[in-house]
Amino acid sequence: MTPLALEGISRKDPHTVEVGLPGKESWARRFEPGMLGEELHVTLEPVRTAPPPPVTPPPPKPLAAGSRLETETLPAHVILQGSWPAFSAVACSLWEPLDPKRAYTVWLTGTHTGNAPLSEQDRQRGLSPDLIRSTQVHVFTVSDTQALYAFILMGSASESLEGQELTLHVRDNGSRKVVHRRVEARQVLVPMGVEARYTVRQLDPEVSYTLEIRPHEGILASPVAVLAVPRPGEAVEVSGQVSGDFRYALPPGRYTLWGAREPWFALPRWQHEGRDVEMDVVLTANAATTPPDDTPASPSDAGSN
Repeated sequence: MTPLALEGISRKDPHTVEVGLPGKESWARRFEPGMLGEELHVTLEPVRTAPPPPVTPPPPKPLAAGSRLETETLPAHVILQGSWPAFSAVACSLWEPLDPKRAYTVWLTGTHTGNAPLSEQDRQRGLSPDLIRSTQVHVFTVSDTQALYAFILMGSASESLEGQELTLHVRDNGSRKVVHRRVEARQVLVPMGVEARYTVRQLDPEVSYTLEIRPHEGILASPVAVLAVPRPGEAVEVSGQVSGDFRYALPPGRYTLWGAREPWFALPRWQHEGRDVEMDVVLTANAATTPPDDTPASPSDAGSN
């Protein structure tokens, strides 16, 4: 309370005067004997609060299975599991029995012509799929089974494919015996429907992207099926893969993706529905805008588990 009068203050002793108010910086000073005048004028400054530390956004969390089916945000990080998003690798496949005690060499001859996948936006705009010649027939095996499964990934049930001398060759490396199986493209179509895939939308076909596929330590690994939606009339490029295709089965590794507007990711699923499989998929944009120039020595693509 002011004015304030203090009685009985000795002028022979030093004193400290301190003044404070809520919301103001306190003021204090020590006076030696005889140095304090009759009047003391003090102005209190407002309390200076330190600015809050900058908030660093946390890195993107991987999307757990079942959380959602798509994103338009990069970097995109999703955990693929054998239960979701996944597709059956055996339901519509060409089946060839194997002896698990023997080694085999598998290759493909011929091609098939079919429709490039369309995004949902493409369908809404009434765009027609482009015909594209492809060599991608995926071969899937499981270590505890006695069979090989061959299939062709497709984007929707309406996609049509025609095989052109499409033949799967399986050679027993011991006996050198070769089995030749004609592949009827329309009979081995395996769809990656919306409910069975994870979609990254709104990519720029003029920008290259880094795709990382990583297994989880101590958990069963698998190739990841990738079906890329190209810009109408143009090609998709994936480093180390067949140039200009859009169907891939990629083992763990690091890839460059070019020319895609929308990639779809899924895991193959087989009879043992309860088996644990987990794979990390991370997609990030690159600053460089030069398409990859490396292609594989063989046009066939095989994934095994």
